[in-house]
Amino acid sequence: MAHAAACAADTVTGLAERLAGTSAVLVLDNLERVRACGPHLAELLTASPDTVILATSRIPLRVRREREMRIAPLGPSARRSGSSASGWPPPGHRP
Repeated sequence: MAHAAACAADTVTGLAERLAGTSAVLVLDNLERVRACGPHLAELLTASPDTVILATSRIPLRVRREREMRIAPLGPSARRSGSSASGWPPPGHRP
């Protein structure tokens, strides 16, 4: 586990260097699986203040500047039909 955290720190440092002086939106999904990233992401936001992170997680990360927005799970009919609350995929869509 320590090795994974060290790799994350290196990755975040490189990303912070790449994003320096730019504006960016990072979209991260299922962040609860890599909960140890929270402090590293806070460092990224400090190093790159014009960066915004939009993350999904089942648990709060408890980092500075975090804003929680609770969203209800999809209802059973959406899961059964394979569609989401956004209407995607549209009816008749075939992958």
